[in-house]
Amino acid sequence: MSSNFTKFYSFWLRSFLLLNLFFNEIGFGQQTVIWRSEPINPSGIWLFGSTCEPAGDGQWFYQSWGGFRQAPDCFGSTNDILFDNNSKLTMSLNVRDYGVKSIEFHSNNNLERTINSEGANRLFLNPNNGNPRITNNSISIHNFNTPITLGATVSVQLNAGNLTFNAINLNNHFIDLVGNIGRESFFNGVISGTGGIAVKNPGV
Repeated sequence: MSSNFTKFYSFWLRSFLLLNLFFNEIGFGQQTVIWRSEPINPSGIWLFGSTCEPAGDGQWFYQSWGGFRQAPDCFGSTNDILFDNNSKLTMSLNVRDYGVKSIEFHSNNNLERTINSEGANRLFLNPNNGNPRITNNSISIHNFNTPITLGATVSVQLNAGNLTFNAINLNNHFIDLVGNIGRESFFNGVISGTGGIAVKNPGV
């Protein structure tokens, strides 16, 4: 093998590896996305702002990238959403469907939050480096009035407060209930698709 060919091959291999690292770890990697506490979004809609680039006028703060963006699923549908404040407690999935990996209600989100939908917009829970989860670490109850579709088995963790759900499409998956004694999940609407609900912790 000639020296020039070896150099050429080595150059393109390094370039490919760097590009692969960029798109998988930086460009489109799983992010923690935090609901903005400042009252810039008067109606609590999920799609708000001009762009998924860090323009500074979006509702969602991307922890690793820095900057505010217009949606929780910019450049991917497996981000982790964190609600750590009591800003805009009534919100809605507007314009389209949304995909995330997990949703956590932090202890600082200690007032009841309700997530609605405009029209038939849905929330998809997708796996990435593990199965999706919904965690309530706050003392309050939080309500999912938006339809939810499972992309894998979902862990519902009730550590401090309760959760209510409306329409859920199990989509051949399970909901695993885990939590502390006295915590409750309420399923008030339609549960469709094959799958099931499994109580993994007797405290739930």
